[in-house]
Amino acid sequence: MQTIRAQLFSAEPVLCGLRVLLIATGDPRPAQRAADAVLSMGGDVELATELFTGLDAVIDDPGGYGLFVLVCDETDDGLWAGARAMSLLRGAGCRVPAIVIGAGSEAPTFPEDRAGAVTLPVNSLEKSLRPAIRHALRDRILWRAA
Repeated sequence: MQTIRAQLFSAEPVLCGLRVLLIATGDPRPAQRAADAVLSMGGDVELATELFTGLDAVIDDPGGYGLFVLVCDETDDGLWAGARAMSLLRGAGCRVPAIVIGAGSEAPTFPEDRAGAVTLPVNSLEKSLRPAIRHALRDRILWRAA
């Protein structure tokens, strides 16, 4: 697994040193855009290119990661792979906030259930990833403001 540390040059440290696991299967371009957004918000990104290796890392160290991002290949059914990954995580008792980016999603979804994953289509990644991160980490942001 590869770790990329944030160097903050902007005034938006939403993730401020938070470890983010980013699993990218297939095309690396959406994963790079997602990693850039996380880094610009102050997070430290750990990249995994294989789904089960990444899931194993999150399940083995649930307190070590503050956010889980899964970027599914556009050739796969991204929503199916994301739902499968989320059921494995939640079944193992892991409650890390999650964002699933992939094919098959037509519009972003922001669930009120904290166990649910935010889902984003690949084609609207630039404009919806920052709000998705804020939504997924809404409890952390509220506690930092208090």
